[in-house]
Amino acid sequence: MAPSTERKWAVVRIVLGQAQMIGAVVSLVLLVTTGMSNGTAYAVAATCGLLVTSLLLFGGDVSARHRGR
Repeated sequence: MAPSTERKWAVVRIVLGQAQMIGAVVSLVLLVTTGMSNGTAYAVAATCGLLVTSLLLFGGDVSARHRGR
């Protein structure tokens, strides 16, 4: 892969990871403050969607990708 392509995928990976962490915190705060409401369910579903997207795009052993370098 070209360095610019690798950089773009690295940015996508970081953004997805940050979104997952923010989603997890928002879901937890909603769960504690409102209980299992519709908003909590939507936040959990969105966070799970981000997780699945991340696994589909970048799933697998990360360290295996860097062994060849």
